[in-house]
Amino acid sequence: MWGAESIPSKEPLRSIADFKGIKMRAPEGMGAAIFRRLEVGVSTLPGTEVYTALERGKIEATDWGTLGMNDELGYGKIAPYAIYPGIHSMPMADLSINLEIWNSLPDDLKAILEIAAREANRDSLGLNAVLDRSFVAKRDPSTLINWGSAERRELRAVAQEVWLEWSEKSELAKRVYDSHIAFMTSMGLL
Repeated sequence: MWGAESIPSKEPLRSIADFKGIKMRAPEGMGAAIFRRLEVGVSTLPGTEVYTALERGKIEATDWGTLGMNDELGYGKIAPYAIYPGIHSMPMADLSINLEIWNSLPDDLKAILEIAAREANRDSLGLNAVLDRSFVAKRDPSTLINWGSAERRELRAVAQEVWLEWSEKSELAKRVYDSHIAFMTSMGLL
């Protein structure tokens, strides 16, 4: 994981109502479905085309990465507003190993791999948080939009509808959904 994603935009996006009608790049999938529910004109451009699309006005905002990642790519120069801290997504990186191979490993190697995976995650989150803070320090504070809890809950309610729809696609999706909802409820987020 690398942290909650920021959304660079040409105009400030202070609430979900501000998303209505904008042209925005988002990857296809659940994220795009949520943005479409907000009446966003979603474009599923590949990452290599995001900068040019923002620069030329093909899109007005993008769902890409954290504030630091976005500003490092120069998005802040052509889409000066950013929702920060991010309001959505906690992208994940997967570490996978063949189950037969895993089962054949001695317990000490399994423990080492589990610790290494946790440390890689902590490093990623920590380094991206440092990168974000370095770009926050360089920005005009008026370009950073921090959504309040009411706006975040409103977005979560819309997202929850989409999550539920996607949970019906398979038994595994349902298990992930149930786990996610239980966790967010335990954290007081739902």
